[in-house]
Amino acid sequence: MKKLYEKYFRCLNQTPDQFYRSLMNEIDWSYNLIGIKGARGSGKTTFMLQYILNNIEDKNKALYLSLDDIYFSNHTLNDVVDDFYKI
Repeated sequence: MKKLYEKYFRCLNQTPDQFYRSLMNEIDWSYNLIGIKGARGSGKTTFMLQYILNNIEDKNKALYLSLDDIYFSNHTLNDVVDDFYKI
């Protein structure tokens, strides 16, 4: 879990903020879990990280995950959710 947080904060620090997609205002952000799907390279990661940067005051209360991370070869999404709520 520590490695997931390290990667998350590294990504946050490298996220550009020169432009924002209009879709940002069309999503109901009140849900606890939001999935974004789309073609590789279409900006999904940047989109989510920009939202976190600009709308989540305590960055430790959010966690961006990429399910193709090597972490998930030995862990499930349920494992992450359990650990996240224990923090």
